[in-house]
Amino acid sequence: MSRRTPSVDSILEMQRDGIGAIADITSRFDDADWQSPSPCEGWTALDLAGHVLAVTGNWHDALDDAEAGASTPRFGWDFMSARNAATLAALPTDSGSNRISSFVQRAEEWLDRFERLDPGLPLPVAVQDIAAVPITVGLFGWVAAGEWYVHAWDFGQVTGEEYRAPHAGSLYNAMQVVYGLTPREGDPWEHALRTSGRRPTV
Repeated sequence: MSRRTPSVDSILEMQRDGIGAIADITSRFDDADWQSPSPCEGWTALDLAGHVLAVTGNWHDALDDAEAGASTPRFGWDFMSARNAATLAALPTDSGSNRISSFVQRAEEWLDRFERLDPGLPLPVAVQDIAAVPITVGLFGWVAAGEWYVHAWDFGQVTGEEYRAPHAGSLYNAMQVVYGLTPREGDPWEHALRTSGRRPTV
């Protein structure tokens, strides 16, 4: 396992793969699909679309704080579930496709900002509470690609589509570095999904 954070270009590729996968999978959803349950307990696919959009707002907040020199996140890991619920409830009523369109736009804007920053800049984010190493902009961009990869898998499960992340090995490597996981043999995508609380049948 390499502990070296990949290049910015490699991280951007991972991030855009995940963003594109979410957009592609959900482009085939009909009204019934959006109201169907997702693998995220208590959330429909429409709720999940709202969640990924809300997450981009949290990520922009973190970059704002990093640029301002803040050393602590706006909220801790223990508050993550409540934060997710609050941001989801605050979203306007909208269609799933509109939420995904807004998500893609906000995620790409975040990547534009990410690309301009020093990857070694400390980033005040909630995941720091459970991380085994200090979180920097670059390290967060690497491991956080998993947010989009895993949710692409979630969206695929709504219609029985089996999504597989193209850079699963790099993602699981990032998880090992950030969370201090013991390396495991076998399929890195399965390990990444299970680390994220999913129950794949692969």
